[in-house]
Amino acid sequence: MYFTAVSIESLHVYPLKSGAGNRLTTARIELEGLAGDRRMMAIDEHGKCITARDVRALLKIACDIDDDAAVFSAPEFGSIEVVTSGLSPLASGATVWGDKVAALDGGDDAAQWLTTVLGKQCRLAIKGDETRRPLSLGDGGVVSFADTAPLLLTNQASLDDLNHRLDRPVGMARFRPNLVVAGETAFEEDGWARIRIGEVEFDVAGACDRCVMVTFDPETGEATPDREPLATLGRFRRGENGRMYFGQFLTPCNEGRISSGDTLEVLSSKTPITLRPSRIA
Repeated sequence: MYFTAVSIESLHVYPLKSGAGNRLTTARIELEGLAGDRRMMAIDEHGKCITARDVRALLKIACDIDDDAAVFSAPEFGSIEVVTSGLSPLASGATVWGDKVAALDGGDDAAQWLTTVLGKQCRLAIKGDETRRPLSLGDGGVVSFADTAPLLLTNQASLDDLNHRLDRPVGMARFRPNLVVAGETAFEEDGWARIRIGEVEFDVAGACDRCVMVTFDPETGEATPDREPLATLGRFRRGENGRMYFGQFLTPCNEGRISSGDTLEVLSSKTPITLRPSRIA
């Protein structure tokens, strides 16, 4: 039995973990997520991933993929082209939130450019054929260098609801989604268990808990002094574990292509996450 249908408003890919996003009209879905999404990351001298939580300058690094080349650019730092074929493995691999993975070394020029932009010693790690990172959500699966799951879905109606509660509305880019849907009802995505978009079915793996990242302006990296919109999410979207939730993680059940404008069909539903009653009227 099929339930309410909504549509895909926009698709977004983030080639560099914590870097700027690129809007797409169509995308190939792989088991690890959107093709090209978070397949590269900056790592420190110990191989640990660097994110914008600690180094906000990452948010201003754009990346465009052109066949076997990745072109990185940042305001005031120009650009650099990195050929992504024929690279050598990182001798000690890389670590993503405690997961040790094999990865390729983006080379000395990329390392120097990133070090200059970020003001921190680092190298570029790139996903290779030997890179395999098990998915901790659900029953098996794989994930790229993304934090938790292959994809993140958000609902424009949910953002509209949030913005009605804010003195200064925020854009969806704060939440770094892969898929934005034009839902009819705010937070209806909380109750989705399995969906289909175009050729692909997805399990809705769970709600996304939000961190300080949503308080950073995605264009400037500057943090809001009042910790918004995280503070407001804490008043009406706080789970029993104390975390604030916005958006849903997705795991693909098969590969295929999806496009902006596609219909999203809700194939099955689940009990939404339990939220604490707000203590503020």
